[in-house]
Amino acid sequence: MSIASSAAQRVAFEARGDGPTLLFVHNAGTDRHLWGPVVDRLASRFRCVSLDLPGFGASSPVEEPTLRAHADAVEWVVGRVGGVDALVGHCVGGAACWDLARRRPELVPRLVLSAPATLATMQAGPYGVLQRNLPGHPRRDRLAMAAARAVLGFPATRWAVVRSQTRVRGGARSHIDHCHARPDHLDSLHRLLHHFASFSVLDEPDAAVSMPTMLLWGARNRVLPVGRMAAVAGVLRPAEQHVLPAGHLAMLDEPDAFAERVDSFVSSPHPPR
Repeated sequence: MSIASSAAQRVAFEARGDGPTLLFVHNAGTDRHLWGPVVDRLASRFRCVSLDLPGFGASSPVEEPTLRAHADAVEWVVGRVGGVDALVGHCVGGAACWDLARRRPELVPRLVLSAPATLATMQAGPYGVLQRNLPGHPRRDRLAMAAARAVLGFPATRWAVVRSQTRVRGGARSHIDHCHARPDHLDSLHRLLHHFASFSVLDEPDAAVSMPTMLLWGARNRVLPVGRMAAVAGVLRPAEQHVLPAGHLAMLDEPDAFAERVDSFVSSPHPPR
């Protein structure tokens, strides 16, 4: 693992393999280990770099975890690794990659987004209730956090939360320790909810990007419902879009299919946008 430090934060990342560089960015609540099964399948052909977003894994938090703050962390690692051939992001990580790609297209030759989080997409799922209600009610906010810490102190409860997002099986079960229910990630998740309005910029028509883009979604995604995929695609205008037989964490449910889609998209020529 490498640690990159700017004046404002510490960002952890690690690299495996050789070849064209793919930078993998996880969702809120997990860390770089989320991508383990996919990296296992791609590291023989690609240099796979995975990072920890601010406040997760070994990366330090930021004062205001806005969309721009997450995208800045991605940009920082892009510079540290000498550039990338593609960004691959999931949920909040996908939103960060998308935001960087629309603002700094020269840094992102290709873009792979797995159920990217926007304000409208998140509000369509269960976490939208928290995002809409808790920030305006401090007492309710404190009580909800206290209850979450108490309940998620039990491994069985954390596993139940993971099961609501994925059909994890076999060796992928080891990723339970990096799920969104990890107690030491709760504060970062809580603060992110208070700044999620910043993600609304991705719901605007001018959030389109210029580089070849692939959009992936799990058909059984309960966190960011697949019904929002059409609206996201309407903004992104992706060169490819695919629905996988998976939950929210498609890279754990279907690592073979996920890796194959990424490999095919990054390796094959695409016409200019």
